[in-house]
Amino acid sequence: MWIRRRHAVDIQETRRRHAGDTQETRKRHAGDTQENAGDTLWTYRRHAGDTQETRRRHARDTQETRRKTQETRCGHTGDTQETRKRHAGDTQETRCGHTGDTQETRRRHARDTQETRRRHAGNTQETRCGHAGDM
Repeated sequence: MWIRRRHAVDIQETRRRHAGDTQETRKRHAGDTQENAGDTLWTYRRHAGDTQETRRRHARDTQETRRKTQETRCGHTGDTQETRKRHAGDTQETRCGHTGDTQETRRRHARDTQETRRRHAGNTQETRCGHAGDM
C-alpha cells in the first residue's frame, strides 16, 4: 500500500509536474504568442492611438478653434452685451443718475425746503416768541 501510495503520489507528482511543465510551456508559448500578438496589438493600438491622438488633437484643435470662434462670437456678443450693458448701464446710470440726482435734488430740495420751513417756522416762532417775549 505504501509503495502504491508512493508510486501513485510520484505518478501524480510526475503528472502534475508534467502537466505543470506543459501548462507552463503552453503559457510561455501562449505568452510569446500573446506577446507577439501584443506587439501587433500594441502596434495597432499605437497606430490607433496615434490616429485617436491625431483625431483627439484635431478634434481638440477643432474644438479649440470652435471655442475660439465661439469665444470670438461670445466675445463679440460679450462685447456687444457688455457694450449694451455698459450702454444700458450708462443709460440706466444716466437715468438712475438723473433720477438719482433728481431724487437727490428733490430730497435735498425737500430737505432744504423742510429745513427752510423749519428754520423759517423756527425763526417765525423765534420771532413770534421773541416778539411775544419782547412784548
